[in-house]
Amino acid sequence: MRAATADMLRDIGYVVIEMSSASQALSAIRSGVDADIVVTDYLMPGMTGGQLIGELRASGNRTPALLVTGYAAAGEDVPDDVIRLAKPFRQVDLAARVDELLRQSPAGRPKLRAVD
Repeated sequence: MRAATADMLRDIGYVVIEMSSASQALSAIRSGVDADIVVTDYLMPGMTGGQLIGELRASGNRTPALLVTGYAAAGEDVPDDVIRLAKPFRQVDLAARVDELLRQSPAGRPKLRAVD
């Protein structure tokens, strides 16, 4: 799923940095990798996407996040304001959610260009 989602984003013009796990993503972001948004699956080994988002927020990182999930209701560990994308999804749906997140990015953060 990670590779397919990354390919969809690349196909519409975004630069994507893939991580193989939530812990790897946390480590990279804490080490200075800058991202305009985080796209994560809910169900991952070791840590859920909700936990990943929670860890980022707890450390002061307010990067907008998109949670991809195949579950009607994601777990209680997902903050209410997190935008969700239900599986299966089409590229156009992914693009719309990413565009929505980019438009919400905090002031002062560099923004990717929304792709029409």
